[in-house]
Amino acid sequence: MKVFVKDLTVSAIHGVKAREREQAQPFVLNIVAECKSKRAQGSDDVAETVNYSDLKRKALEVMSGPPVNLLEKLAGAIADRILEDLRIWSVVVEITKPSIWDDATPGVSITKERSEPWAIWPFWIGRLPW
Repeated sequence: MKVFVKDLTVSAIHGVKAREREQAQPFVLNIVAECKSKRAQGSDDVAETVNYSDLKRKALEVMSGPPVNLLEKLAGAIADRILEDLRIWSVVVEITKPSIWDDATPGVSITKERSEPWAIWPFWIGRLPW
């Protein structure tokens, strides 16, 4: 299953150029987290799934943190925060800067996967349907 947050607009101070470090600018984020939430389909219990509000909150925490130069670093930090949830197997984070150019929108997209899938097994003990 995939849980996502689309078109999250955030005003923050990040970038290489001096003007980007002096004044907040808009960033648009798209986040897609792949996870196991089969139980939520039957239980209708938010505790049994990855809550998209958590994805948003974690992204906002990183975006409001200390300024960085590169979108790659921001996207990686957001992905790392999201992967702290052991139910998430992989995450795609896309960040764009819509106000930089008039004729195009630059940005980055990264995919991170859990490097040790076996590490999530303690979480699933007692939760597996079989």
